[in-house]
Amino acid sequence: MRRIIVLSFGYGFLGNAPDEAHIEEDVRDSLRNPYVKQQRWDWLSEVDGRYPELKEFVLSTQVAEGCETAQQILDRLARRVIALVATQDEVIVAIGCKAGRHRSVALAELLVSLLQSQGYNATFEHRSLKDALEGKPLIY
Repeated sequence: MRRIIVLSFGYGFLGNAPDEAHIEEDVRDSLRNPYVKQQRWDWLSEVDGRYPELKEFVLSTQVAEGCETAQQILDRLARRVIALVATQDEVIVAIGCKAGRHRSVALAELLVSLLQSQGYNATFEHRSLKDALEGKPLIY
């Protein structure tokens, strides 16, 4: 069975997307960072993208007029993945944000859920989450 792996990562830890990725999505400039304290959402900076409330936050935000919403990003990525998986045994998608704790984690898990709901064999891996949760310094 063909396999889809969705990686979340932080550019601040890895510098670039993992080399094995067929598709890279950089959401640093397109989705608002929950780590930046907001009045209504300030508690979200203390959790990570695995939490349902943070996924809701990510889905409900965009940085600026004209930027794609998180749902539009997910739909676009799903279409690209489905097209690739028709011709390859394995497709690797890398979704990156600054530290790999909030936006990329939430989007990776949401994309996997979307693909699984359509019958695809999809899994996720969070490459930078442990470093982010441990408070390791970013490389930039």
